[in-house]
Amino acid sequence: MNTLGKAISVMMLYSVSLLADHKAYVEYNHITSGDEAVFAIKAWGGEIDFPKIDTIEGYQVTGKSTNTHISYVGGEKHKTYVRKYRFHPLKSLTIPSYTLRVGGKTEQTEPIKLTVTPDPSEVNGSLLFDYTIDKKSAYVSEPIRLTYTFKHKDRVKISDASFKSPKFEGFWVKKLKGVKNRLDTKSGYRIYELNYLLFPQKSGIVRIAPAGMDVGVMRPRQRHRYYFRSIRRKYLQTQVCDLNISPLPEGAKLYGDFNFHVVADKNSTKVNEPVNVTVTITGVGNVDEIDAFEISVKDAEVYASEPDRSMVFKDGKAVILFKQKFALVSDRNFTIPPLSFDFLDSKTKEVKHLTSKPIAVEVTGTQSSTSDRLVKATPQIQKIQRSTPLSLSRQFAIFLGGVGIGMLLFWLFGRLRSLRAEKSAVQKPIQTRIRHAKDNKALLQLLLPFCDRSAQIKEIVEKLEANLYEGASHRIDRKALAKKIETLLVSDEENDRERELIG
Repeated sequence: MNTLGKAISVMMLYSVSLLADHKAYVEYNHITSGDEAVFAIKAWGGEIDFPKIDTIEGYQVTGKSTNTHISYVGGEKHKTYVRKYRFHPLKSLTIPSYTLRVGGKTEQTEPIKLTVTPDPSEVNGSLLFDYTIDKKSAYVSEPIRLTYTFKHKDRVKISDASFKSPKFEGFWVKKLKGVKNRLDTKSGYRIYELNYLLFPQKSGIVRIAPAGMDVGVMRPRQRHRYYFRSIRRKYLQTQVCDLNISPLPEGAKLYGDFNFHVVADKNSTKVNEPVNVTVTITGVGNVDEIDAFEISVKDAEVYASEPDRSMVFKDGKAVILFKQKFALVSDRNFTIPPLSFDFLDSKTKEVKHLTSKPIAVEVTGTQSSTSDRLVKATPQIQKIQRSTPLSLSRQFAIFLGGVGIGMLLFWLFGRLRSLRAEKSAVQKPIQTRIRHAKDNKALLQLLLPFCDRSAQIKEIVEKLEANLYEGASHRIDRKALAKKIETLLVSDEENDRERELIG
């Protein structure tokens, strides 16, 4: 009898598998607005490829799970898989048909109707969650203001609420200051706002996925003679938002309204004394999209700092400051080439090409200029034939010429001694030059080439710049600095080596 029962069971299972190898269903056909709905697909009979579902009729799928059930019929092992998709619809809908593969065959699920009734406590819109956006068409890099607003009637008691942010794929995102809790006395709503500034990074139709708000609503309950409050979870969700993003015109890498300046602190210097150049960009845009600049000069060594970037938000706009500093050192005259900055002007919608002027720097006491003077000053002495008699006037002219040449050679000898003295002064130990720096500007010029080798030296350089250009009054102890300058230059390198050994 048992054998006959097993045989019947196997035959029934086999006959059912011939008729169907999958089934789609919902756990509850009727739910209240905002409650969780569970759509499930059950499949068996070989390898299963379930459909990838991220949204159901515009509602974000907030959770997915897969369960495996194993059963034995007639001594044979059978596996059944159930994939569940959770979402939170706000109104009635029909779950569409989806495609899956079962045992190498393509199958289609049946559409399923889901009834969603309004929550009695929310008939008058006691809980609302939505978004506003200032534009739906923009250029790449153009800022877009997005605001999410959650509000509830003041009489509705909320135990907790958590915001589920979308991933903002395809955007550079900056979160702005929001409104945590504001009561609108006219409407009776308590309002919370979350503000974002989005900078699109690619062109085409770019989608902002739905955002969600998971809310715990406190409700009075009675059980026998006892009154208490229970918490019911509600999930609110926005709709998707599609934006039309246009590429930037040729020649532009940024979008905004910018000012561009390149300034050198002087147009003349001495041998191996630095000329400091500052690149400054101000305006409205995304400061993090501005690339660092490069200066290349054939006859000079160039020391570049990392750019300083800052961005503050005023009236919904990103007001930026970009600053990058350079120090250029040479022993001969040189020219700083023009730098350029291109962007799409947010006001005129035209590409702007801003270019700085070349900056010529004269270097005094250079070896090349001295060499030029020596060549130019060397007279062409002609061979004198002894057989030719010289007149008294010619003899006198030759005498004067000899005196002049002697005076010129004397001057050149003195000048060479002066240049050697200057060179030896430059080559004095850094400790001596620091102690004898005549003012903050001279000390700044000495330390600038070393600021990238030591964080402490960089801090001193920033204090000196504040003293010179911002009216600060930081005190710099030159004697103490001279004593520990070698330690400062070496300590950071040793620390780096120690970190490498540890790391």
